[in-house]
This record gives sequence, structure tokens and C-alpha cells, in this order.
Amino acid sequence: MSYYTIILFDLSYFHEYDPIRCTHFLEFLLDFRKQSFFGCDMMKTFKLKSLIICFENDERLVQQYIPIIDGLIIDREDDLQQWIIEAYMNQSYKDFFTLLNQEQSKLILQVKITKETNDPAFFLCKMIDMNDIENNMNVLFKGSIIDRNDEVYGNWIKKIEG
Repeated sequence: MSYYTIILFDLSYFHEYDPIRCTHFLEFLLDFRKQSFFGCDMMKTFKLKSLIICFENDERLVQQYIPIIDGLIIDREDDLQQWIIEAYMNQSYKDFFTLLNQEQSKLILQVKITKETNDPAFFLCKMIDMNDIENNMNVLFKGSIIDRNDEVYGNWIKKIEG
């Protein structure tokens, strides 16, 4: 069974419950393929369990917890070591993300992957897309994992973990 077959099989499970979201995600994967992002045999995909957006506002660090309905984290396994993060949430956060996208070029995302009990991972990201899906929405980010020893962003992580 190929990787694509596994993805389609997994998507067929929730297509019955959320066909619009399933269609959007399939379009996203096909767009990946068109842009030659599938430059490897297989990309690692993980379940997003929690999301905190970290950014600067008037020289102070702000952390905004975003309750998510669902989400994915995809390791693109490209030369730039970039990841795609998709967070599916209530549409009430649309204004927040619209404003954030206009004011912040880079964001730090604090995420938990697979299980809530896992230690958080930190990503330096840019928001690349936002889509309305009935009464909900998804937000897509592209970025890289932050090395805790990084002189600039490593200090941010230390502040966040406080």
C-alpha cells in the first residue's frame, strides 16, 4: 500500500462526518504535489493536540492559547527542514488571526504533538493560509523547529517556559 493510499484511507474515515473539511485537506495535499513538495518517499504526519501562539506586543511576550478542534503537523522533510502546521478551530478566531497576520511576519508556535502529556515543541512560523469551513476555519503555518540553543529564539523559549 502506498503512502497516498494510506492518506486517502484515513481521510475517508472522517469524510463521512466532515466532507467539506476533507475536501479542503485533499485540495491542500494535491496543491503540495503540484508544487513538487513531495520530494521524498514519505512525509511524517503527526496529530496536533494543543496550540499556543506567542508573539511580541509593545516589547512584551504574549501567549494566546487557541482551543483547537483538530490539527496536523507535517514534516516536509525538505532541504530547509520546514514543517506545515494545520489548526482547525472555531471561526470566532478569524479576526485574531487576520490581525495577527497583518502585524506579525513571524510567530512562535508552542505545540503539543500526539499526546497532551508530551513536552511542547516550538516552531518559528509564518501564517500561509486561512480558510472558512462552515462555522469553523483552519489556519495553515509553515516554519521550522526552533533549536533551544538558538541565541535569539532560544531565549524566547526560556521566557515562555519561565
